[in-house]
Amino acid sequence: MPEVKQGESEQEWLGRCIPYQLNENPDMEKDQAAAICYSMYEKSKKNEEVTMSIIDKIDRILTEDVDIENFIRRSLNTPKSQDAVWKMVKTKFKDDADRDEFDEIWDSFVDDDYLESAGGDKYKWSE
Repeated sequence: MPEVKQGESEQEWLGRCIPYQLNENPDMEKDQAAAICYSMYEKSKKNEEVTMSIIDKIDRILTEDVDIENFIRRSLNTPKSQDAVWKMVKTKFKDDADRDEFDEIWDSFVDDDYLESAGGDKYKWSE
């Protein structure tokens, strides 16, 4: 089964996919092959949009001017492991990231078995 190539137009995709579908399924009607291919194209574009949205959010986080403490707090809006957040901090702050400082800030957000997010929500913690 072919896959939609990045940047491929709908017409280019349909021009590749429909003949493939008809060749693989000789009893299939052309309209049915077109519907399958169109659906695959739409799904591919939706996945591409979601991926770009995620990349944009990561880029905004990495280029935003925040201090390490606020960056760590914001990263806890969804539970992540301490090492995963450390990698994010290291990527954002590079040489300014100090593991001891990070661990101290991290510990200030840990309350026994809970993490507190930037919004004040507490999440059950298990590492």
